[in-house]
Amino acid sequence: MNKVSIYLFIICSVNTLFSQAPTIQWQNKIGGSNNDYIANTANTINGYLLGGYSISNISGDKTENSKGRFDYWSVKINEIGTIQWDKTIGGASPNLKEDDVLTCISNTNDGGFLLGGYSDSPISAEKTIAPFNNGDDFWIVKTNSTVGIQWQQVFGGDLADVPTVIKNTADNGYIIGGYSNSNISGNKTENSRGLNDYWILKLDSVGNIQWQKTIGGSGNDTLESIILTSDGGYLIGGSSNSPLSGEKSENSIGLFDYWILKLNSSGTIQWQKTIGGSDIDRLSNITPLTNGSFILTGSSKSNISGHKSENSRGLFDYWIVTIDDFGNVLSDKTIGGNADDNLGKLIVTTDNNYLLTGSSYSTISGDKTEPLKGLYDTWLVKINPQGAIQWQKTIGGSGGDGLNAVFQTADGGYFLSGATDSPISGDITENSIGGFDYWAVKLAPDELSTDYNDFASTQVYPNPTTDFVNITFGQQQEKVTVVLSNILGQTVSKKTYVQVDNVTYHINSTEGIYFLTLENKKGKKMTIKVLKKNN
Repeated sequence: MNKVSIYLFIICSVNTLFSQAPTIQWQNKIGGSNNDYIANTANTINGYLLGGYSISNISGDKTENSKGRFDYWSVKINEIGTIQWDKTIGGASPNLKEDDVLTCISNTNDGGFLLGGYSDSPISAEKTIAPFNNGDDFWIVKTNSTVGIQWQQVFGGDLADVPTVIKNTADNGYIIGGYSNSNISGNKTENSRGLNDYWILKLDSVGNIQWQKTIGGSGNDTLESIILTSDGGYLIGGSSNSPLSGEKSENSIGLFDYWILKLNSSGTIQWQKTIGGSDIDRLSNITPLTNGSFILTGSSKSNISGHKSENSRGLFDYWIVTIDDFGNVLSDKTIGGNADDNLGKLIVTTDNNYLLTGSSYSTISGDKTEPLKGLYDTWLVKINPQGAIQWQKTIGGSGGDGLNAVFQTADGGYFLSGATDSPISGDITENSIGGFDYWAVKLAPDELSTDYNDFASTQVYPNPTTDFVNITFGQQQEKVTVVLSNILGQTVSKKTYVQVDNVTYHINSTEGIYFLTLENKKGKKMTIKVLKKNN
């Protein structure tokens, strides 16, 4: 069942020089008659692979029955959200209690995918390797471009082992990280240090273990992110409440802290940092910057204390920390409302700003300027590198709505994916298919660029228009390229002008919404929406 909901909107005026939150261009709910939870998304050449886990049988958009209980469920969509195919992978569940839960996904260098999750299914259906001690183990499945299985591996010990991140490495192998409570058993070669520990495995191209490391203290340490560094090593991070013990060389600052470690290419610790305030601080992701520093993103309940320079706005807030290449804190920023705001991902946008995406339970309060629409909503916040908010957008319906993966698209807009159980309400244009469904959302480009100085006097009129727009720059521009794109981000027309101070630009297209992007010789841009109407 292929279905895409497209928002149509009318723009009456665009002659404002404040950056505005982008509007929804299209969205698609994808699911079966029961619960389907998206975990992560991989970018592909002509669309996206949505990866998660499902308990649904054939129904709605699901074309294969459940193998037992939860199974890995991958859905390929194109760049406008249309389903191209789906694939269910799992083991049978004779006792109706075994699960296969996908938690992470990665593109591979040969055009396929690596699917990672945890499983306690026996040998059955697609599962060809038994679990260790009938517990949850890493279940890693290598597929081709259409998710046909090429090989699979199980990694684990006597207790629970959960992967959270997979990355390709330069030698065509893989680095996999997660957390483990297991002692020496199965194929785990080191004992637990306390409760959960960081567990990192380096694999070759066919999934054989080259080395593994257990890293932790006497408390609870859960790894969430791995970054490949320019020296061939790794920067890993997660959350810890361990005191000085095991591999942990610093005491806790609060109840939970960010715990960051730099490893060399063979997994040996080079340095580590504990970063936090006096309460709970949980890391979700690490993003590298081109200048060699890193941004740590997560959620914090701490007031001013430790490394935290701002008080909590309510309960948990978004907390963004910039560190140098030795883990020293350069800056931090707290953004939140009066309830829980949990930050997931940060991406660096093409205009060198940052887009934050997470979930929010907050009403209008603190930094939050839009009301809560349901139980919790997706909260997008765009900030500049100094932490000033440029725009924010709350997306959701009357239930629970979380978009946890984000990509910037070729047209300067944004693709997001996550899960929702909201009926038609708020921003949701389609009822639930089952309980929770996969949810894909495409946002338009920012309504205006932030390059104000170069286009401070620019006006575009008439808007709406039936034929053409006049572009008046207010000062002579040495060179300007004008690109007209449609609502799907496809280029309709493009023209470059030299030595101009005003332009008449004809829109020889059908009625609809278009985006007009102006780019000058310095690469500064301004993008506006234009409504083309019939005569």
